[in-house]
Amino acid sequence: FRADRFLKDNAFRPDTQIYFANHHAAHALAALFYTDWTQALVYTSDGIGDNVSYSMRGLKDGALECFYGDDRWLTQTLKETGLASAYGYATVACGFRMLRHEGKLTGLAAYGEPKLAGEMAAQFRFNEKTGLIETDFRNWSAMREKFLAICRGHDRETIAASIQKVAEDFTTQS
Repeated sequence: FRADRFLKDNAFRPDTQIYFANHHAAHALAALFYTDWTQALVYTSDGIGDNVSYSMRGLKDGALECFYGDDRWLTQTLKETGLASAYGYATVACGFRMLRHEGKLTGLAAYGEPKLAGEMAAQFRFNEKTGLIETDFRNWSAMREKFLAICRGHDRETIAASIQKVAEDFTTQS
């Protein structure tokens, strides 16, 4: 990261301090700003950030402890061909851009029936021991091929409702 170039290209003063924050920690903290809870399980989920698609943190006695999704994962080889990737491929199947238009599926989901949810969910499992959502796809290409095949011939609303149901069901199981 070239801090000097970034500051210049974005019209910041040269003495501006730059700080880096974990992607999912930033999401978690933003959620906590609007609560007066003293204890909570804080779960974040999105396409990808800092090499993971979701995080789990516990708030207790003013401290936020990370169970999964902190900076320890930054240097790991990305193996996560997980639920967020599947959501992205469902987005592609609907004719939208992956990692850009997933929110459109969230909105469309209310208008469809989750007819494909069972077949989509069968590609994942919840690991009771680790609390993580797992899959056996060997890479992103294999997952993309499978999810595009599952979605082929179905309307956007059905695809959206199906992947949304799978995401919600696995998230609440976590």
